[in-house]
This record gives sequence, C-alpha cells and structure tokens, in this order.
Amino acid sequence: MFLTRCLYKIAEQDLGRHLNLPFIDKLRIYVRGGHGGNGLKKYGGIGGQGGNVLVRGKRHLTLKTVYEKNLAKRYIASDGEHSQKTRLNAMAGENLTIHVPLGIQILRDNGELIDEINDIDDECIVAHGGAGGSYKTFFQGQSGESTMINLDLKLLADIGLVKI
Repeated sequence: MFLTRCLYKIAEQDLGRHLNLPFIDKLRIYVRGGHGGNGLKKYGGIGGQGGNVLVRGKRHLTLKTVYEKNLAKRYIASDGEHSQKTRLNAMAGENLTIHVPLGIQILRDNGELIDEINDIDDECIVAHGGAGGSYKTFFQGQSGESTMINLDLKLLADIGLVKI
C-alpha cells in the first residue's frame, strides 16, 4: 500500500511537466493513415480508400498549442467504408489535418526530410491511407502507412552579437 502511494505521488508530479515549458521547438508525433475498406467479392464491389494524414501551415500557432490540443501525440485518420450490396463503390475515409505553425521542417525518425511548411495553407501528406479492396487485392482492404515524424521549428536569429 505504501509503495503504491509513493508511485502515485511520483506520477502526479510528472503529470504535465511538459506543459510548464515556456517554448517547444521540437515535437515527435505518431501518424497513421486509415485502413482501406473491404470490397464485396460476390458483386465486384470496391472498398473505400483510407484517409490521409495531412500537415497544413496556419498563423498564430506554436508547437506548444499543437501539443496541448492532443496530449497523446497520436494522429490516426479514419478508415474507408466497406462495400455493400446497396453501395458497391464505398466512400473513402476522411483526411485528418494537423495544423502547425509556419517555419516547420517535417522529418522522419531516420532524419529524412519530408517537407517544409513555410507559407499559410502549405500542405503535405505525411501518412497515406490504405487502398480499398478490389480484385487486385482479393477484395481485402490494405492498411494505411504508419510512421513517427518530428516537427522541428526553424529558428532564425533576429539580432546577432559580435565581440571584437
């Protein structure tokens, strides 16, 4: 009983310690595109494509506000619909948009640059949704792309001090 009280107090103190930071310049998040819907083999129906995960630039945002909106740091797009007798061509899943501040570099975990967001409404797909089930895939929907990405804020110095 005493041990659980101690562990509870430690967890309680660590809760939200990142929210007290005045400035965040790097954020690591998990993104996954939606799964494609299954096709209907009997009627030749095609499943809907899974939704994509997009990153879009927006004014008056910081990485801290992006973090505060989703503390779990997991962004998962919706799945495509399955094909039915009444609707052979199923609807695609909705795209999920993550709004980020301007001046962001989007990097994979291995350091590969995906894209940069420098202007308002610049957009980049970071995780593609899976294809819907069709005769090519034996009417099975494909899973969406999943990856960890890093959002790095490019900092530019406004004033430089030089010692002579």
